[in-house]
Order: sequence, then structure tokens, then C-alpha cells
Amino acid sequence: FLRVPRLFLSLMLWPLAFGLGMVVVQLTFTTLFAKTTMETADDVRESIASQREDSPLRELLYGSSAPLPPPKICRGPGSSCAFQSLDVSITVDEPDTFDASHFATLFTGNVERIHVCKDCRTDLNIDLRSGRRTFNVHSLGALALFALLDSQKETSIREYKARALAARERIEEMEGSILIHAPGLRKPIGISGNEGLAALVLNVAALVLITLWLALRAHRRVLDYFSRNGALQPLVASCGKRQFYSALWLVMFARVGCFLIASMPATVLFFIETVDQRTIDFIREHSGELAVWVIAVASSLGALMLTGSISDLKHRHTYVAFLYRYVPLAICIGTVPLWFYLTFQQSVLAHAVQLLLTALPLFGLVPILLAPVLSLQPLLLSMHIVFSLAMILLLLRRNTRWFAAHLEDL
Repeated sequence: FLRVPRLFLSLMLWPLAFGLGMVVVQLTFTTLFAKTTMETADDVRESIASQREDSPLRELLYGSSAPLPPPKICRGPGSSCAFQSLDVSITVDEPDTFDASHFATLFTGNVERIHVCKDCRTDLNIDLRSGRRTFNVHSLGALALFALLDSQKETSIREYKARALAARERIEEMEGSILIHAPGLRKPIGISGNEGLAALVLNVAALVLITLWLALRAHRRVLDYFSRNGALQPLVASCGKRQFYSALWLVMFARVGCFLIASMPATVLFFIETVDQRTIDFIREHSGELAVWVIAVASSLGALMLTGSISDLKHRHTYVAFLYRYVPLAICIGTVPLWFYLTFQQSVLAHAVQLLLTALPLFGLVPILLAPVLSLQPLLLSMHIVFSLAMILLLLRRNTRWFAAHLEDL
């Protein structure tokens, strides 16, 4: 890698950058999801109070982040009404009779003086003459004042949001806890209060998907790179097949290891700062089961991605490639309604079929992803791991001939 920078960029840096970019995207999406679903009225009120009492822009303009007293309205010259750079001026046709109380309320906490005059100008001027309403900004300080005014508009919107959240919380208190009792589950499922677990599922699934993508694409990227440069066959002949494939595995582990080292701290920090204490306590209490769940998710998604990647090897057989690429995905999605239907059936046969679907790779992918919410048994997760790994090994052994043909094409 050090001798060939282009090889480092193609096989390491670009995939890592893309993977970390995807982590940032999914963390941003999950943060928005968590704020939307887990934010309470008290959280919004605390945020509003903090924004009003502590403003970095006020710290920059006045040397203190605390709000200013109500502004003084000046209608003429005077010792206390001298023009200052951060004052606001309002130009009107009749300054003596103009009611500026609305603007005083608007700028309360952010402006010291408001000048009402017929023909004057400060760095932030509001022109109301002849029925117009124009804000004229003449300096960076005035632009910062206008930004403070705009933040007050956002604060007013959040006040309405706080009242709406309080009304929703009152309704939720009247409803109480909503539990779904399904015969096919070992304990009831709580509909409310599982937002943190949903965020956990989304993040783990995204992290596993990106890791598997880096792992599976590592081999193909190396082969494509050396093939395009006409060095694949001489390289394999010179170093031997065993050493060549060992190098492929090293590249894969290097890509995956660097990605996990770079992404795991951000993901852990996200959970500490974003999810509620209830979810953190759940992770601590069920750390062993969650570890089994992560392995089950990785093995299940690995079987799905490996099945799809084999379609690239069989590109000369269109129908076979189509089956390998799309049928597994259709199985994963199509089994979901059947699985949930069987969950609510009382018969022993329905329960047995449901357990079988959960244990099988591809068929049980979605239930395995939702295992923390559905409270699936660790034994069932372990069976899914065994069957998924068996499917991966079977696919690798059965498609060795196709992989050799793919090398010949390269």
C-alpha cells in the first residue's frame, strides 16, 4: 500500500471514507428519529429556557450571554439615547405617534435601545415609511442581531411544540401502557416506550450491513484492480495461490478492522448521549443476549449478502443470476406477514411453523432483526446462527467452480 498510493486509495481509503460517511448518515437519521419520538415537553421547555438565558451570539456582541433588560424606546436626542452600533432604528412617517411596543417585545433581551425617527439610520434599520416593511442590515453585528431575532421565531415555534407534546403526554397517561399479548411470543410486547430499542436495532443493522459490504467487496476490489492492470495472473503465479488468498483475507480484515475502530466510538457515544436511561439499563442487563443477537444479525445478513453476491459470479446465466439476486430478498420480505400471522394463532402447529421460520436463514431475517423488541429466546437466536453459518459454508463450497470461472473471465 505504501509503495502504490493508488492501490491504497482504491482498496482502503475510499471504502473506509464511504463506510464512515454512511455511519454519519445513519447516526444523523437515528438522532432525528430519537429526538422526534423520545423528546418530551419538559425537554423542549428546558431547551427554550437555555436558549433564552444563554446565547453565544449575545456573548459575542455584548460580552455576556445573559439576556438584556427591555429596550429603551428613544424618539429624540438625549444623553441616554445616543446612537450606538448595535441599536435598532425604525424610520416612520409619524415618529411621535408611532406605537413601538410590538418591536420592543420582539427585541427584548437582545437590544438596548430602539430609535423611532423620521430620517435616521443605524446598522439595523427597519423602514416602515409609505406602508413598506424592510429590514436593512449594514454590518456583521446587525446581521448577528437579525439572527437573534430569527432564533426567537424558532423559540416561539418550539413553545407551540411543547404545548402539543404536553397534550400528547396527557393522552398517553390516560392510555397507560399498551401491551400486545401474542401466543407466539414468550412475553407481551410494549408498543409505547420502545423508541430506544428501535434506535438500537437501526444502528446495529446499519453497522453490520456496512461491515459486511466492506468484507464482501474487499475480494472483488482486489481482483478487479489487478485484473485491470494486467497483473492478476503474474501475481498469483509468482506468490502462489495460498499466499495470494491469504493477502486477500488480510485486506478484508484490515478494511473491516479500521472501519470498526473508527465507527464504534461514535456509535457508543451516540447511544450514551441520545437514548434514554431505560434503554441503557436494558443494554446492561441483557448484554449477553444482545451479543448473541448481534452475531445472529451478522450471520443472517451475511447469508443474504453472500447469496446476492454469487449472482455476480453467474452473470453468464441470466436467469440463475436473477434467482440468486432477488429471490432471497423476496423470501425475507414475503415471510414477514406470515410470521406475524402465525404469532397470533393458538395452535401448536402454527407455533412450530413460526419457530421453524425464525430459525431458518432468510426466512427469519426480519424477526431476528427485531429480536430485542420481540424478546426472542436466545436458543432460537443460536439456532438461527447455526443454520445461517451452515448456509454460508454450503454456498461457498457449492460455488467454488463458479468462482474459478469468474477468475478466468477476469
